[in-house]
Amino acid sequence: RPKGEIIDGPDAATKVRKLVDKLMEYQVI
Repeated sequence: RPKGEIIDGPDAATKVRKLVDKLMEYQVI
Protein backbone atom coordinates (compact mmCIF):
# COMPACT_ATOMS: atom_id res chain seq x y z
CA ARG A 1 0.00 0.00 0.00
CA PRO A 2 1.16 3.59 -0.64
CA LYS A 3 3.13 5.11 2.19
CA GLY A 4 1.08 7.37 4.44
CA GLU A 5 -2.27 6.28 3.08
CA ILE A 6 -3.21 3.95 5.90
CA ILE A 7 -2.08 5.17 9.30
CA ASP A 8 -3.00 3.85 12.73
CA GLY A 9 -3.22 5.90 15.89
CA PRO A 10 -3.90 9.57 16.71
CA ASP A 11 -1.35 10.65 14.10
CA ALA A 12 -3.90 9.86 11.41
CA ALA A 13 -6.34 12.43 12.80
CA THR A 14 -3.59 15.03 12.86
CA LYS A 15 -2.67 14.35 9.23
CA VAL A 16 -6.30 14.59 8.13
CA ARG A 17 -6.68 17.83 10.08
CA LYS A 18 -3.63 19.35 8.38
CA LEU A 19 -4.85 18.21 4.97
CA VAL A 20 -8.26 19.81 5.52
CA ASP A 21 -6.64 23.05 6.68
CA LYS A 22 -4.46 23.06 3.57
CA LEU A 23 -7.46 22.56 1.29
CA MET A 24 -9.35 25.34 3.07
CA GLU A 25 -6.56 27.75 2.17
CA TYR A 26 -7.13 27.14 -1.54
CA GLN A 27 -10.90 26.73 -1.54
CA VAL A 28 -13.65 28.16 0.57
CA ILE A 29 -15.99 25.33 1.45
